[in-house]
Parts: sequence; structure tokens; C-alpha cells
Amino acid sequence: MLIMIKLFIKKNLLLFAVSPIIINFLINLFKGKIVLINYFINNKIVLIVFILNSYFYYSLSLKIKNSLKIRSKFLALTYFLTSFYIIDYIFFPITKYFSSKLLFNFVILLWFILLLVKKTKLKILLNLTFLYFFTEFINYVTFDKLKSLSNYVELNTDVPVQWYQLANMIYSNNLYYAFSNNLIDGHGLYLSYVQSLLFRLNFYFFEFQFIRLNSNLLIFFCLIFISDLELSTRNKLIFSATFVTFILNSDWLNYLFFDSLMLEGLVSIFFVEYINNIKKYKNNSLNLNSTIFYLCFSALFLSKQFVSLITLLLLVFVFIRYKNLNVLGGVIFLVIDYLYKKIYTPTVDSFEYLKGTNPIELALDLIKLRNLELGNIIKIINQLFLDKPFIYLLGLVFTSIIFKLVFKINMSKNFEFNVLSFVIIINFIFIFLLFIVWWKDHGIQSSYRYSLNMLLCKFLLVFYFFENLENKFSLE
Repeated sequence: MLIMIKLFIKKNLLLFAVSPIIINFLINLFKGKIVLINYFINNKIVLIVFILNSYFYYSLSLKIKNSLKIRSKFLALTYFLTSFYIIDYIFFPITKYFSSKLLFNFVILLWFILLLVKKTKLKILLNLTFLYFFTEFINYVTFDKLKSLSNYVELNTDVPVQWYQLANMIYSNNLYYAFSNNLIDGHGLYLSYVQSLLFRLNFYFFEFQFIRLNSNLLIFFCLIFISDLELSTRNKLIFSATFVTFILNSDWLNYLFFDSLMLEGLVSIFFVEYINNIKKYKNNSLNLNSTIFYLCFSALFLSKQFVSLITLLLLVFVFIRYKNLNVLGGVIFLVIDYLYKKIYTPTVDSFEYLKGTNPIELALDLIKLRNLELGNIIKIINQLFLDKPFIYLLGLVFTSIIFKLVFKINMSKNFEFNVLSFVIIINFIFIFLLFIVWWKDHGIQSSYRYSLNMLLCKFLLVFYFFENLENKFSLE
């Protein structure tokens, strides 16, 4: 009997590891404390429209994946969403004269032509087009219901004064207008661009405003990402349940990721998608698929602090370690961003958080261990401990990393695990350095948010590790 119990535990290590997260969610669910679920229960039409829109994006990602022979559905969808920004930004000197709606129509036409050139059956394209127009029609007739924000609580003052305004500038004018009138000096506009794009795709005939549906769709985007993973079907289901319940269980996390114009949800899922696919595109032979991958990946240079820098570090590593010249396609974003800022906004700081501070002086402070606020280390740790489920997740993350190092565990996903470990650890290092060296008396609460940029990376690392353990135990 004892042997059977041990065998059962070994085969279900992952489920046991994440069960506290799911149990915590179920307790709050029975108490009626899950905001987004209550919203859907009380607005069944919104739920139906959400399902319809999700089905459209699933169909779109699947058709693009199959036609262009892309490795995963969500990577295909990421390419699609990023392509509008790439074309707009690379051809800035031309596109600045066009409205965002005109450019949107042009890029949609390019995608239609591309899929035809790739010999996608006309019937498939027509079915997808019909599905899009039908979804657009349903969104149109239910718009009054969808735009309602009754009982909605805005939890962060940055949204109305920054993120809403930036997305609205792009949507109502164009990217150049938002770039020239950026509310945050030097801040990349990639994620705000995607937010405006999602509104254009879903509500073409309306003026920009915050619609919860557009943010809620990130739930389904996460499920598409998980469905692409090389995990067992059982563990994909556990991953889906664990991650979604982890987010929904917290009003703050739900707001950040699935129910506002905050950027954490988009950057987290885009970043982990590229991280998980680096191995497939690290070969040094020049080819169009790899060049496109690194070009789209490099759009994250213009996303959020730390993610931008970590993206650069990863691409430099791939270039040096594997002599992969395809990575040079991503350098275009760094070059043109530098040139555009010098040409169009010469008086603006190139990095939004320096504000005239000399980065060399900051580096010397760190090297010489002077003017450091080491007490902020404890303050940051205290901030993290305010979210008990998050601390539990971090415990699983660092337990996985330590066990792999100490016991030299070999994994089928060894490369991915190592990259995930690197980005998680380096992100924390950057957070601590920021508040020790420079932001000594400012925004310590933001340290928690910056750690959330890697949330999906943390989950993926844990699931890769525990599935590997389960597979090893099953062979004993």
C-alpha cells in the first residue's frame, strides 16, 4: 500500500506542487470573490461574445501557422500582431503621413496577398473572412453592452493618464503622432500599438475606448500559448488551470494581466513565446524564417524596462554563441529607434527613466560600492511577500533551479530551462540594482510589478522541471 502511495505521488508531483494555488482559488470562488468570473456570470452576452472572438483568433492563428509553416499557433498570432508595428515603424518616414486606419487596411491587404501567394486555399480564406465579418458584426450590435464599465474599478492611476492616452493617440492619429508626443520620454510604443490594434480588429467602426473584452482575450491567448507547448496533454490542462486561476484569484493580478490597459499581460506572453522558441531558431544558417523570428522578437526592445534589455542580452548571446547572423535582422530596431529619436525628438532622453542622470556615474557608484541604498533589498523582499501565492510560486521556481544544479538533472528541455532560469534571475538582479543604485527613495512598490513581467516564464520553468521529474520516475 505504501509503495502504491509513493508511486502515485511520483506520477503526480506536478499536480501536488501546484494544488495549493488551485485550492486557494476554489476557496475564493465559492466565496464569490473572483471579479472576472462574477463579471461573466452577470453578463452572459459578454461571455458569448468573448467565446466568439476567441474562436476567431484561434482560427486566424491556425490558418497562418499552417499556411506559413510556423512552428506554433501563438507564434503565428504574435507575428500577425507584430507585423503592423514593424511595417509602421520601419517605414516611419512614409507611414507618418497616413492615418492608423489606412495603414491597418494596407497591412490586412498584404496579409491576404501573402496567404494567397503561399497557396492557401481560397475557400479557407473566404471562411476566415466571413468569420471575421460575422464577429465584427456581433461586436458592433453588442457594443453598448460591451463598453459598459459598471462596477469596474480602475486600480492604477497610470492607466487613464498614460496607457489609455498612448493607445488612443496611435488609434486616433498614428504611431508617429504618439512617438512625437510621447507621454513618457523615450518609452517604447510597441505594446500600446498592439492594444490599439486589437481595438481596431475588434471594433473597426468605433472611436477608441477601453473595452474589457480586448483585455479579457489575453486569457485565451495564454491558453493558445499553453496548447502549443511540448508538454503532455494532462500537464497542459494543469498548466492552463493553474495559471488562469493564479491570475484570477488576485484582483490586482487580474487587473494587470486580463482586465485593463496595463502592459504586463502582453509583455509577459510575447516574451515567453519568443524565449520558448529560441532553440528552434538558433541554427547559424541564414534563412528567412529565422530572420523574421528575430526581427519580431526584437520589437520587444521597444516594450518595457528590463524586458527590453534582457531581449538585447539574449540576442547578443545567440549571435556570439551560435554565430547566428539571422539575429542581425533584429538590430534594425535598435538602429532605426536611435535614428528616429535623434531626428524627430532630439531633445528627449533616449531612456525614459534616466532624466538627465549620468549612467556612467551610476555604474561607478555600483563598482565602488558608494551611494548605495542596500536597505532597499529588504524592502523589495517585503513587497514580494505581500503576495503569498506569488511567494509560493517563487519557492517552486528556485527549488527547481537549485535541484537541477545540485543534482545535475538532465532534461529534455535543458536549453529552454537554462534560458528561463537566466531571464528570471537577471530580471531580479536588475530590479534590485534599480532600487539600490538609482531609485533609492522612489516607487519601491513597483518592484513587485517588474517581477511580474516574467510571470509566465516562472510557470513554464516549473512545469518543464516537474514534468521531467515525472517522466524519470515513470521509467523507474
